[in-house]
Amino acid sequence: MAIVENIRDWRGKDVLDPEKDKIGRLEEVYFDAETDQAMFLVVRTGVVSHHHILIPAGGVITSPNDVTVGVSKDAVKSAPRVELGGEFSEEDEVQAFRYYGFDYAPAATPSGRRLVRR
Repeated sequence: MAIVENIRDWRGKDVLDPEKDKIGRLEEVYFDAETDQAMFLVVRTGVVSHHHILIPAGGVITSPNDVTVGVSKDAVKSAPRVELGGEFSEEDEVQAFRYYGFDYAPAATPSGRRLVRR
């Protein structure tokens, strides 16, 4: 397991599932607004028709060339799709948290959003 000094170094790496099947390429990382912990990776999938999906950031293992996540490729096939660069609505956040079985509560921030890009 590699130590990554800056989580932004993960961008552009291939994202693999635990069986080393390629899911896609890492585009962005979203953090919890209250704890500043990485919560979700935005991964670009598909060869012809590109989609961006959320994958939990917990348990990520990095190497010089890729990022291995703790969920299978099959498990993310129906994952919530997102648009790059934007702020999620509360509905989008709730959907992502629930899809992966996480509890959701709005953040105690002025926007109430739980997920932020850094």
